[in-house]
Amino acid sequence: MKDGNIIFTILSALLLCLISSSASARQINEAESIILEGSKLRINGTSNVTDFECIYSSQISSDTLHQTITYGDSLFITGDSIKLSSSSFDCGKRAINRDLQKTLKSDEFPFLEIGLVSIEIADSVPFETKISVTIAGVSRNELVEISEFSSSKNSISFAGESSILLTNFGLTPPTALFGLVKVGDEIKISFDLTVEQ
Repeated sequence: MKDGNIIFTILSALLLCLISSSASARQINEAESIILEGSKLRINGTSNVTDFECIYSSQISSDTLHQTITYGDSLFITGDSIKLSSSSFDCGKRAINRDLQKTLKSDEFPFLEIGLVSIEIADSVPFETKISVTIAGVSRNELVEISEFSSSKNSISFAGESSILLTNFGLTPPTALFGLVKVGDEIKISFDLTVEQ
């Protein structure tokens, strides 16, 4: 056997060993889960007059969610999305509810969508995860800070918050009373979710 062929054979064997060891170090599983009753989601914002909070008043979708979990040096999860009815946010007053629905273009786009792009579970909180937010037909990736995280045998609970700008989604912050009340561009999406496998 020529020297070139011997070297090629050795390199091929080394590469095969590296691929095999890498594959054994990483394990990929598919999982399914549902969001449990009692999970909460809200929008917080400010105006030049007062702060406001809009609570998602409907049960968050309990449809089966699908995730891909990669085990290795860390736990890495990607998953699908949940749909939220844009008319189900209760801000405490009918006029504010109406303004919010108008801002979100709920007649044309009756649902908001939040998807899990990726999350790498850290040893301690806070840590960040990436989500996809779709509002009025515009999708953007946003970062969420996970402030609370706990797990049991079959469920995971986590809470977090993400700040987004309405103008990034092509939306104009609402005004009232002939422009005397102006809502700020930044709103915060906060959630407290428990999911069960």
